[in-house]
Amino acid sequence: MQHENKKHLKLKMLDRGKTLEETRVIKLDKYDYKLIINALNEFRNMKIKEDIDTEIIDDLLMKLFDAPVEKSKFKGERYISAR
Repeated sequence: MQHENKKHLKLKMLDRGKTLEETRVIKLDKYDYKLIINALNEFRNMKIKEDIDTEIIDDLLMKLFDAPVEKSKFKGERYISAR
């Protein structure tokens, strides 16, 4: 059984106009993590070409880049969590 590197991402979601805060946890291997980074970057580039503010996308990308990596119980697996 081959172990893959996993990334663990927590996303905080704010309900519109409410103070309820919800956290989502996503476990990703390194390929899915890179796919999300690339997709967000392509989306960001499209918005720049359309002269649309990319601050929200930039913030999400920074959360992904700054997310700490946590080692798992299994040899060879690692997780990240974004705050």
